Amino acid sequence: VEKRVRIWKESRNNKNHPHPEFQLRWEAEVVEYVQCLWEKSQPRSKKIKPTDKLGINVPLLGPRFVPPSYLHIQKRAGLGHQVLEPTTQYIKPLNVIHP
Repeated sequence: VEKRVRIWKESRNNKNHPHPEFQLRWEAEVVEYVQCLWEKSQPRSKKIKPTDKLGINVPLLGPRFVPPSYLHIQKRAGLGHQVLEPTTQYIKPLNVIHP
């Protein structure tokens, strides 16, 4: 994820509207998740059994990835002692068309 964010930041340095780093990080996390699912779900040969591909506890999310809301982050933080960053409110949703 860090490598992907760094490459995207370098390629967008000359753009008029650069993406903030927190948005790039969110997009990189989604891309890594989709890429992982794509690799695990592709049959490589007929010898691979269906149970060898994806575990039953792997969540299948998408194609629209919506960042967690303020309330969701607050509930996951436990008793609310964690400081919430205001940048999480500015993350835009991401639609994945094809892996």
